[in-house]
Amino acid sequence: MLVFKYYLYHMFSTLIWFYIIGLWIYIIASYIQFDRNVRWFRFLEALMAPPLRWVRKLTGGRTQFGMIDFSPMVLVLVLPFLLTILSWLLGIR
Repeated sequence: MLVFKYYLYHMFSTLIWFYIIGLWIYIIASYIQFDRNVRWFRFLEALMAPPLRWVRKLTGGRTQFGMIDFSPMVLVLVLPFLLTILSWLLGIR
């Protein structure tokens, strides 16, 4: 059972960290002017948009100040915290 807990934790940990890296790429790419109809950006946007909409809905739009949206940063800060909670619930570390 302990091996399964470690496997589960490391699987979710890897997925969350890859998602955070993808989120950073999405943040940086959104500031660069280029054709947003490129296949890789549409794929990245399809992965990142639903959780970002959820964060914006949860915060009531208070993460946007003028033209700057801080909801990706909220997600970058919350995801490692959720990973810490998962490790605590599984009894790891």
